[in-house]
Amino acid sequence: YLANFAGGAWLEVMAGESFHLMGPNAFAQIDAAQLGNASGLENTASYVILGAKGSPFAGLDLGAKLSLDPVDLSVHRAALAAPGRYAQFPAGLDYRLIAAEPARGIFADRHEVTGNVAIPVLDYWKLNGSVGWDLAANSWLDASASLIYDDGFLSYGGGVGATGPTHRVTPNAQTFFVTFRLKGPDGFKLGF
Repeated sequence: YLANFAGGAWLEVMAGESFHLMGPNAFAQIDAAQLGNASGLENTASYVILGAKGSPFAGLDLGAKLSLDPVDLSVHRAALAAPGRYAQFPAGLDYRLIAAEPARGIFADRHEVTGNVAIPVLDYWKLNGSVGWDLAANSWLDASASLIYDDGFLSYGGGVGATGPTHRVTPNAQTFFVTFRLKGPDGFKLGF
């Protein structure tokens, strides 16, 4: 459901659930990629997905997502986001909950918060920075900084990143990255 209000405010809500109707369920098969493992799709009725996003006024968006098990109403994933813009400075704050999933190697609930900001440097160039914090372990999770050119059709740049001791994929690592994207008029992005 999407509602537009006077003054530019808007609200969008959604809800969904998938049902496996017949035949073998491919998501119920354990494989090396763990595609369906503890995803909710391995069951006849999947997890219920709820979401809401909107803008109470220009410059601030709010959003929330929730994935819950319809059998016991336990929350498997949740996210809150508050991206905004003050003058020429976009910034945001995100919170994520990922519940423990021993079948996927996640043995404790993960609570993470990330803040990000972009600072215009010159014409289409922006300096981007983000920092993530692991609330459950009270430790920094990751940080990155990048310099990106983006004119709405072409985007490229590079940056550096580092991960903390509780990062799930690559703990205590440093990275250097480059990005290149071509964007179409409808917002479609092609890049690597």
